[in-house]
Amino acid sequence: YSRFCDSSLSDMRDVAALISELTDTATTVTLVNLSPANVRTVVVQGGGYGEHQIDSVEWSGRTVRVGESSFTVTLKPSAGAKLTLDLWYSAWKNSAPEKATIPQQK
Repeated sequence: YSRFCDSSLSDMRDVAALISELTDTATTVTLVNLSPANVRTVVVQGGGYGEHQIDSVEWSGRTVRVGESSFTVTLKPSAGAKLTLDLWYSAWKNSAPEKATIPQQK
């Protein structure tokens, strides 16, 4: 599974996540920023401990290579995104800094 958390605990109530598909190699999740006024940045992590490596993420017909155990998504106010993560289980936790960033939806 994938773990979703906002960078600020006080802002977590403004972001909703729905996992609609879960297989051994892919997860489909819809993220929605419920705040009508504030941009939210969400960290998407592969597994509760980062034990899944995310090869790529697809959204809006585009595919971005991630190659890490997590990435960030920036959501404009009242915006959402449906993401499909291509991932695999890894016995080691990737401690490299987050490098992949999904740009804001227009």
